[in-house]
Amino acid sequence: MSDADGPLPFSQAFDLGKLIQVGTDLLSTRTLPLVVGSTLLLFLDLCSGGGGQMNLPMNPSSGGDGEEAPADLDGALRALEGMMDQVDTSALLLMVLGAVGCGLVLTVILWLVKSWLWAGWLKMHEDLIVKGDSGIPVLFSGGDRMVPLALWTLLAATLRFGVFVVAATPGVAIVLLGLGDGLQGGMNGLRDALFDEGTLLTLALGLTVSLLGSVVAWLYVEPGLVFGERAVAIGGLGPLDALEHSWDLADGNRISILVFGLVAGLIYGTGWMLCCVGMVPARAVVSPAFTLGWMRATRNDRASWANRAAAT
Repeated sequence: MSDADGPLPFSQAFDLGKLIQVGTDLLSTRTLPLVVGSTLLLFLDLCSGGGGQMNLPMNPSSGGDGEEAPADLDGALRALEGMMDQVDTSALLLMVLGAVGCGLVLTVILWLVKSWLWAGWLKMHEDLIVKGDSGIPVLFSGGDRMVPLALWTLLAATLRFGVFVVAATPGVAIVLLGLGDGLQGGMNGLRDALFDEGTLLTLALGLTVSLLGSVVAWLYVEPGLVFGERAVAIGGLGPLDALEHSWDLADGNRISILVFGLVAGLIYGTGWMLCCVGMVPARAVVSPAFTLGWMRATRNDRASWANRAAAT
């Protein structure tokens, strides 16, 4: 049997130095498609994280229409009350609902577009590794896996949130127990409780328990989810099957996955410090490298890969 036949043991498949080296080689030889894809994904990340708008402060000596700005909080509240009196309540409610609706629609659109582009991005990795080449059109070929990948991201986000809630619950219970008497006494009782040394110690304990519980849960659960996207986009699995696949693959290999994640985090962090522009080459190296590790650990066709360095 050839050395390039069958999946590699996980420890060999995720040889960190090998993966980063192949990722760097791919970027140096197939620069254009990787840079274009990484740039578009960075743009979508920035859009989904906020529009990047800057709200400049008004001149402190004047209001928005040239009127004198309120001198104190009471004046500001009276001005706000006057503005509210002039606005029809039903019209204001419709405006708020419209804004919320537009926000939800935009969020869904960005979610689907990112799923579509991410599926094409992962397919590009597969072509670069298996065929030895790829092009920008492949980046926009993820339509057939867009919905399954979008559903996977929703499933993974729900699981992460659920695990966080469960892990943080004991600490939250401790916090509520410490504030029990204060909460029954209303705002005055709560204020007195916050100045009590015993209550503060209880709050610190509760927050510490929540934090530690959340971190431990994340360290265990996150490695079981990291392969889901590739199982959906490249492996053709549905969200639930991808969850089972990813969880099984992570079994016994969580430390190796976390080590890769730590190195990837350092590379991404360095990219962010370079005015965010460094995120483009960082993703263009790390993301294909992780795809390669997953393929080396799961694929039976390594002997046919055009990229011999990746296959072995």
